[in-house]
Amino acid sequence: MQQAQTLSSISLLSYLQRLVQSDAFKEAEKTELLRKILYIIGLSFSFFGIPLFYFMVINTGVSLKYETEFGECISQVSGVNLCEQQDLFLTLAYSCGIIFLFLIGILIYKTI
Repeated sequence: MQQAQTLSSISLLSYLQRLVQSDAFKEAEKTELLRKILYIIGLSFSFFGIPLFYFMVINTGVSLKYETEFGECISQVSGVNLCEQQDLFLTLAYSCGIIFLFLIGILIYKTI
């Protein structure tokens, strides 16, 4: 009962930190836990980065259509080069997709 109250009152991160610092954990278990945490963080960021950056590409495309003259890239409202901004967001969306597929491939490879 007391352990359940303790776990609910502290955050997950501090619980993991205390668990890793305890003497019961061996070095191999510590590094394996850290690898899993970093893997999940990378997988989450790449997964949520794909729609986020693609939305930013669409948003910049709308700005490019309504804030510039035909054939120009500099916004008349903000003065930002929208073509470079759109290329950057598209590159980031593709990069997140490639990283996500790579991390899923690693997961599949480890389970086989």
